[in-house]
Amino acid sequence: LYSGSVAGTVHSWDVEKREQRSCLYGHTDIVMEVLSIDYLENVVSASLDTSIRIWDTYTEQQTTKLMGHSKGVNSLAYNSSHRFLISSGFDHDVFIWSPFVNTLLYKLKGHKSALVGCETVEGTSELITADCNGIFKLWDLRNFQCIDTFTSDHEPGDVDDLTGCLNCFGHVKLPPNSPNQEEEDYRLVAASKKLFVFDQERIRKEPVTDDVPLRIALFNEQSLTIFTTSECSVKIWDAVLGTLKRFYKNVAPADISAACLDDRQRKFIIGDVSG
Repeated sequence: LYSGSVAGTVHSWDVEKREQRSCLYGHTDIVMEVLSIDYLENVVSASLDTSIRIWDTYTEQQTTKLMGHSKGVNSLAYNSSHRFLISSGFDHDVFIWSPFVNTLLYKLKGHKSALVGCETVEGTSELITADCNGIFKLWDLRNFQCIDTFTSDHEPGDVDDLTGCLNCFGHVKLPPNSPNQEEEDYRLVAASKKLFVFDQERIRKEPVTDDVPLRIALFNEQSLTIFTTSECSVKIWDAVLGTLKRFYKNVAPADISAACLDDRQRKFIIGDVSG
């Protein structure tokens, strides 16, 4: 177990013996957060002294010092898929680091107030950040782009107005509603003078290929695609990914009744009910 102190030290504890194992020195101001990266056997600490320090849990020695924040750092997160270490603090930008090097990879810009935290969405490339004015942003770590911005529904000055009073937030996974649920649901809980709950809006789509019944389906061995027809339209599907590649809408004046591929499987030929 690791903890940070107001003196700037990081302490490691033996939980079974209930005693301190060691004390890690390096920070010169309050340690705001300690994050464990079990896969790398590292512990990361963030402090109001603007530094982030990475410690080896085996040797209990500092391995990397990350500098770049101009103000205190108050939150850390880690994305295991991309191996990104994310930090946020009282400056307005979100910092993306690699735990293997001591140089900054990228800055996420968009917030206009001090940040109160950052949270990664488990099993995805998504990152959630929030500032003290109650503005939340959802980021895609694959391209470092903001994909959504939201806040509470309120009138200026009412009890639901988060402006200047958002203190913290957490992102939690909800238990499945049914045993057959394929995708996990999440909830965002934010706190000021009261608790705010933001539930993820998920559009449940039935596993169908079209809005109307299919008449013909052909497999293309050369391009690994599936050709389907419904009414007057044609769709080409990726047989490996299951995604739609091309959509030819109303290519026939009447419902398509027959179709085939040419001998090289590069063209399709269709016939309709009108002859």
